[in-house]
Amino acid sequence: MSAKKALLHWAKEQCARSDVTVTDFKASWRSGHAFLAILHSLRPDLIDLQKMSSRTNQENLEEAFRIADNELRIPRLLEPEGILLMLRLLHLLLCQLLLAL
Repeated sequence: MSAKKALLHWAKEQCARSDVTVTDFKASWRSGHAFLAILHSLRPDLIDLQKMSSRTNQENLEEAFRIADNELRIPRLLEPEGILLMLRLLHLLLCQLLLAL
């Protein structure tokens, strides 16, 4: 099993504990639910999963990155805006490729 597949398998297991579905390393992460579910699997006392559905994708990502940085000392290597922009650009590129076919 490749490292990427092993990491995806681990993420699926961690997120399943919180009823969050992960299928890939792209769209599954857009909402921030996967990041929060993984943090919840590590430290349930830090995450209120019921609040996820009432927040925007950007707010969920910001909350996950803030908690990871402040509470778990995991440095912030990504910004919510960067993830959302990257996914929008990927979607645009795929649409353009489909139109070209």
